Amino acid sequence: MCNDLAHDCKTQAVNYKTFLLLVAGIEQNPGPDQSNKKNLKIVHNNVCSLLPKLDLINNELHEYDIICISESHLDKSITDDQIKLNGFHKPIRLDRNRHGGGVTIYVKNSLHFIIQNDISVSNLELLWVEVRNYSNEKFLVGVLYRPPNSNSNIWDLFNESVDKALDFEISFKTFKQHSFKRQIRDFKRADYEGLKNQLNDTDWDDVVFNSNNINDVYMNFVRTFESTVNRYIPTKTITVRPNDKPFMNNLIRNKIRHRNRIHHKAKTSNNPDHWKKFREIRNEIISLVRKAKEDYKCKLTSQLIDKNIPPGKWWRIAKSVSNFTKNRESPPFLEHDGQIFIHPLDKSEILNNHFANIANIDTEPEIPDNNEPPPCHLNKFVITEKEILDQLKILNVNKPAGPDGISPRILKEVASFISKPLTKLFNMSLSVKQAYSYWKEKI
Repeated sequence: MCNDLAHDCKTQAVNYKTFLLLVAGIEQNPGPDQSNKKNLKIVHNNVCSLLPKLDLINNELHEYDIICISESHLDKSITDDQIKLNGFHKPIRLDRNRHGGGVTIYVKNSLHFIIQNDISVSNLELLWVEVRNYSNEKFLVGVLYRPPNSNSNIWDLFNESVDKALDFEISFKTFKQHSFKRQIRDFKRADYEGLKNQLNDTDWDDVVFNSNNINDVYMNFVRTFESTVNRYIPTKTITVRPNDKPFMNNLIRNKIRHRNRIHHKAKTSNNPDHWKKFREIRNEIISLVRKAKEDYKCKLTSQLIDKNIPPGKWWRIAKSVSNFTKNRESPPFLEHDGQIFIHPLDKSEILNNHFANIANIDTEPEIPDNNEPPPCHLNKFVITEKEILDQLKILNVNKPAGPDGISPRILKEVASFISKPLTKLFNMSLSVKQAYSYWKEKI
């Protein structure tokens, strides 16, 4: 079907460079440069029944701004709420029946769109939507389904609709947030006893407090502590996939790659055995995704009964499980002076100007003239070791490391072994009335 459809398109000899058309079965070109994140990412998929594949679509296509679906197999008995995707407007639909045909478009909540029914034609499964991108440019997105048994008349209807759409200019680029690798501490393999013994045997006066310069002393402590930690708490490399759902695992990723290879092979050969194999793997992936989602929800639910879980994490999990989370996406659009603004920078600039204008005052307040010296000086304060120890023991181990890269989990674990040098370090800073330059740079 793919080759026949591509051939039919060529025989029409129509140059439609000014609009975007996603037609079922036609492979997309690689596309333009993907570095401009102000533009949109659009995808098309022929799903052969939308309802049973919602989990798969929500998992694999959630990072796209616009999702175009053909062969949705829907009718009036299926409500919009049943096929709604998180983070998207309610679906734009043109249904046929539960056994074939139909097209659907999903548009992200952060985008403004208008359904263009006036450029559609009857007897053709074609949807047009006018969308404003993040640069406030208007363009059309169209999705068409051509049934396998259709005749050449479909192209006459198609040309009629395109003639109405040619006034619209298309300008967009795609982007993707790629996965990356990072190093983290492998706390499961940590030797805390060895770490504590080594810190206990460290002569802090010799390796740290061997200078009168507060910056040198601070850096001596950081280097000594880090080198000791590195010996007893190893690191490991993990892959961060920003586009993945939290329940995704390597088995599902491998199956998806296998499915894509089999699908390409089946389309190329059109061998019934290859198509059978593709359907088997596709159905297996759907089952794996559903099971992974259920396992993930069970894991979250079990964490809710853990008495040691921090309150903040408990509420995050509770909202996630109950679906009571607030919509944290930016408003869909902002209308100002008769114009519609969509890009977050444009909206923030308008709001900033508004609040800046209403906050202006006519006269500047008088600054009091107070030259009296302060009642006390920093060198009069003395920090005790118990105060340092108390602060280390209440550190939140779920918080990320600070600018020095030292994890609060490690600091809390070895609190009683580093409280003494830290007390001396802070008191030295107060006595010389000088903060560490490193802290000033990171604030």
